[in-house]
Amino acid sequence: DRIQVDWWLRSPRVVAATAPEQATHTWLLEELRIMSAPDPGEANTTDISGLRTVDPLAVPIPKTVNQLRTKEPARMLHWRYYLRAVLSTAFERGYILTDCVDLPSIGWHYILSPS
Repeated sequence: DRIQVDWWLRSPRVVAATAPEQATHTWLLEELRIMSAPDPGEANTTDISGLRTVDPLAVPIPKTVNQLRTKEPARMLHWRYYLRAVLSTAFERGYILTDCVDLPSIGWHYILSPS
């Protein structure tokens, strides 16, 4: 699966984020709705039906993509379907992918923000 990237270089959000005086945003765990990683032993039951479009969303990313791809292809496929379901639903609800960060003690996540 792939994500299409549109670079809105003149949008107010990008202009503000790239201003010389702008510090890098630090995401606080309590301000995010943090999605759980998929459970490899269960069917893909990703349910974000209760997602409100005011909550920034943190979607986990597998730690070792290359290792999963070569040594655990079934688990990698599970991750792929999980990310497809979560991202597709979030995009349909108006979210945009705004960041990719290493959150303290829980690992790398895509950050999706309400547009």
